[in-house]
Amino acid sequence: MADKTNQTGEKTIVKTNTTDINTLRDACTQGLWYVYAGLLMILILTPTGVLAYFPMELIYKASKAITHDVFVPAKAKKKICIHLFKAGETFTLTNNLLVPILVGMALSATSTVLVWYSIAPGATVTDQNPTLLGDIAFKYIMTMNASLTTAGDITFTINEA
Repeated sequence: MADKTNQTGEKTIVKTNTTDINTLRDACTQGLWYVYAGLLMILILTPTGVLAYFPMELIYKASKAITHDVFVPAKAKKKICIHLFKAGETFTLTNNLLVPILVGMALSATSTVLVWYSIAPGATVTDQNPTLLGDIAFKYIMTMNASLTTAGDITFTINEA
């Protein structure tokens, strides 16, 4: 019975941290290179044939994306990152938990956010214009959780042009 209780708790509480995620990402990257090295061994006489298997556009976009995972405690305002958006950049935002989260831009980490962008629980928005977050001349990207009891978690990705 205790195992069932533990498993039920683990469904709602993610037991991971950035170290685990980085370790898994490194293992996946290593596996991917094993696959492509194997293809090179098979196609050794025509190495350019391997290029057909490389998803170059995906690799390029992934290398240019900057991702921030932020835990937002109940009734808290936090800095996600400091970033000055350039022309053509967009953002992708995922609300990982079941509480609405607000995201906006501010002049400094302690100044007032003039425009808040709200993301619903469990929602993902992709390739959004940064002007939705407020004045793009501001470089502090902030998040706020207005819930008094429930913590939130978001993934904020800056997609370069």
